[in-house]
Amino acid sequence: MSLDLNTREREINELVNSFRDMATRLQQLEEWRTLSLAGVSHELKTPVTSIKGLIMAVRDDVVSPEEGKEFLDIALKESERMERMVADLLDYNAMCAGSVAVCRERTDLKLLVGEIIYQWEIAYEDKMPEVQLHSPPGSFFTMGDALRIQQIIVNLLNNALHATAPEQKVVFDIYLRAEGQMLFVDVQDYGTGIPAEDQPKIFERFYRGEIKKRRNRGLGLGLTYSRLLAQEQGGELCLVSSSPQGSKFSLSLPRWVATQDTVVSEKAYGVAVKA
Repeated sequence: MSLDLNTREREINELVNSFRDMATRLQQLEEWRTLSLAGVSHELKTPVTSIKGLIMAVRDDVVSPEEGKEFLDIALKESERMERMVADLLDYNAMCAGSVAVCRERTDLKLLVGEIIYQWEIAYEDKMPEVQLHSPPGSFFTMGDALRIQQIIVNLLNNALHATAPEQKVVFDIYLRAEGQMLFVDVQDYGTGIPAEDQPKIFERFYRGEIKKRRNRGLGLGLTYSRLLAQEQGGELCLVSSSPQGSKFSLSLPRWVATQDTVVSEKAYGVAVKA
């Protein structure tokens, strides 16, 4: 689309420039969409090809019965990876389309994080993980969505697990802290870290560093989606630091502050109010 018009009327010139900028942005968006679609197609094709080859080897008796069981186990793991990739893509698209509901209600962050850790450790009990929660005394109520907070923290824990070397013990620390009107959940792992050249790009959609590509196939949407969820709740997700000794991510969320109306309402229902 080309708009090479020249007029002395300022308003028309401004309109033409606006259309020209819009056309440029649309062209860039289309180029990005085409590139992204190609990348997603490639990433999904890899596990599909792997699953097909493994199942065909078992069907055609190319391998022994013992090896066949192992091949089917590998195919199952590949299908689970593909399922996660599709789920990430659907979640991200829904978020961008504005169809993901994010609630704003009082949530006991200390209690919630404790429950998340407990459930996550059970899910990965074969890895014998140890996740320590460090929290100062006092209440930690946030205005947020418990389900979305869980999605963010579970994604950070999963990433931390992938960053842990195979021979290394799975140990993480989670710190709760408060600063002004914000609450923070800091997730510290002791894995191999994120290369310096990758750190500025880790929240970009579909971006994955070379190390992550080799260790864990995915679409590179987990951190992007998690940051969007944090921002929808009035918070933020950022990388605090990373080195070969580990990485620390920080999730911030707005602190719940009791108003006079809230106090009166909750007292009427016999609810204890803690500021």
